[in-house]
Amino acid sequence: MELAINLQPKQHELLGLCEDSPCSWIGYGGSRGGGKSKAARDCMLVRRMKYPNTKGMIFRRVYEDLRQNHIDKFLSEFPDFEKFYKRADHEVALPNGSKIVFGYAETLDDVKRKFHGPEYMDIFVDQAEQLTEAELRQIKMANRWPNMPIGKCKMVLFFNPGGVGVAFLKRIFHDRKYLQTEDANDYAFVQAYGWDNVMWAEPSLLAEGLTAKDFYSWDSERRFKYFIEKTQYGRELNSLPQTLRVGHLLGSFDSFAGQYFAEVFDRDRQVIPQDNAEALIRPWWSRWISIDWGFAHYSAILWHAKGIASPKELKHLLGIEADSPQGFSADDCAEYACWGAGADSQDFPVTGCVCQARQRQHHCRAVGRCVFGRWTAATASGG
Repeated sequence: MELAINLQPKQHELLGLCEDSPCSWIGYGGSRGGGKSKAARDCMLVRRMKYPNTKGMIFRRVYEDLRQNHIDKFLSEFPDFEKFYKRADHEVALPNGSKIVFGYAETLDDVKRKFHGPEYMDIFVDQAEQLTEAELRQIKMANRWPNMPIGKCKMVLFFNPGGVGVAFLKRIFHDRKYLQTEDANDYAFVQAYGWDNVMWAEPSLLAEGLTAKDFYSWDSERRFKYFIEKTQYGRELNSLPQTLRVGHLLGSFDSFAGQYFAEVFDRDRQVIPQDNAEALIRPWWSRWISIDWGFAHYSAILWHAKGIASPKELKHLLGIEADSPQGFSADDCAEYACWGAGADSQDFPVTGCVCQARQRQHHCRAVGRCVFGRWTAATASGG
């Protein structure tokens, strides 16, 4: 059986890594709209056709997402394969003896149960940021196939910034910081952007008498400009608040922070330098600590302090005029408050959160001392 599968350049790069690289962990994506789901289906099919009598899985967290985003689309894109689809088993049994399994698991217990015994030459996890490191590692244990050379079995993680698994994905694919038992040569990453996916631009290209070949002949900067100006999806991503735009559009792991407070969080306004924090917090201030122990992510250890700051200190250290009492509240690390005591008051209560360190298991990593907060209007009674 011969198939005509047209891969985009970044999808070709992914397939090349699957075929020729020694790595067994591959990341694909970063920003939204980079053609992740289509890449998963097409590359999986190419691999199963090339390697007879092997099995691969396309995985999503929830079955309904799996059905809508992969099963239905696969059968629509390759209607000749519908006769090979076994609905009860959620798998396509190809004529060459290979199988494409569509799998899902909503909890860690489901993951442990479903991946304890089976073997898959390839496992492609879509929206991998929805899974914890523990779940991804459990799935990886099933990524094996008898008599296959080292490096031929692939675990490909398709993901966007954000989600419970982002710290792990960022560490292995973006920061490339590996534990003693991890080999850097076992990991590879393909950064795919919305402007790498010609599908979004096809209506505008057609209206202008241009083709996909023309689109991919442009450099990345020109394709980016076309994407955000002449495609609906590109315009939507470009109009997001900056804290979301850098992740969803630009695929940045370093700047994609504070998503929960996307409408109000501004690091330039809400984080003060370490020296200012040390000068502001006095020895007699009330202090306390809070810990998010991090079952499946980095633990966060937060130091808090609360006390009285004079108008001069507020202006010098925080850039706030004392004749305009303001409130103070925290970012998503921990909630804390600082409020004005009244327009005629000479001193104003201040509460701070000092992010002291993060740790993973027994390895502490100091990140410095900095006060996070957001200034808001306050009442004379505080709160």
